[in-house]
Amino acid sequence: MNKLKKVDKFIINLSQTSCKVKVYTTLFCKKEFSSSEIQELLNIPTTKVYEILHQLINKSFYAEKNLAL
Repeated sequence: MNKLKKVDKFIINLSQTSCKVKVYTTLFCKKEFSSSEIQELLNIPTTKVYEILHQLINKSFYAEKNLAL
């Protein structure tokens, strides 16, 4: 339950930034992604993908081991 509250709080704190929401929800689709896969799927700049992924990793919402960088 505590993790669910943490996820809810994170989504609310995303400030409705569509790129962040898109990346975050896309990560639920499969176990591993490369940054280029995410960029191609969402049509957002690679630099933005890296920025968002690092934010998610720093907040413990995604594990770096799941990235195929």
